[in-house]
Amino acid sequence: MKKILCLCNVLVLLALIAGCGVAPSGGRAPRAVIVASSLRGAAPFVVDFDGSRSSDDGEIVAFDWTFDGQLEEQAGPRCTHTFGAAGAHEVALTVRDADGNSATARIEVVADNAPPLASLRLSDGAPVVHTPMTADGSGSVDPEGQPLAFSWDFGDGSTAQGAVVTHVYDEIGAYTVTLVVRDEAGAEASASHRVLVQTPPSGGCSGGRPIGL
Repeated sequence: MKKILCLCNVLVLLALIAGCGVAPSGGRAPRAVIVASSLRGAAPFVVDFDGSRSSDDGEIVAFDWTFDGQLEEQAGPRCTHTFGAAGAHEVALTVRDADGNSATARIEVVADNAPPLASLRLSDGAPVVHTPMTADGSGSVDPEGQPLAFSWDFGDGSTAQGAVVTHVYDEIGAYTVTLVVRDEAGAEASASHRVLVQTPPSGGCSGGRPIGL
């Protein structure tokens, strides 16, 4: 019995995956080959795929690319796909020849979870004692669009949760405000700034300028 040979070659910065095919019409099955520009990266990342190395004794008339089971519409022998979510993703290429014979190659691309980016902004860089100060972390972002959890430490024993919070210092002195943001996958990022809590100036209260990091 004739055996069909499946090849799998990995090149430097280039993945070459060959698949096996079937020939329901009785003819010779084509050979599906996937070449990927990358197999792993921090999400979101873009990968170029090339199926032009697929071969047949006749003519390949269709290249069907699927990503996690979803067909990529209007894709030819080459396509580009963005992996926005962390995890392992299956990429498959099915080629068909003019006789209706087909072959499929599959490859796995792993998207690593990218840490968020923390952004901290204070309404007052030199707050007055017993006067509310707003701490804003809403400028923080996650590259994959995951929801973020916000944890604040104001350096005086007080903590808070939320994207935008208000804090009052009860004593003058120097304190470090720290924001930690965490995505759903557990990746964290932090930002901090040192503030000087002061007594009210004579003639009224006035604080410093907003500070962003």
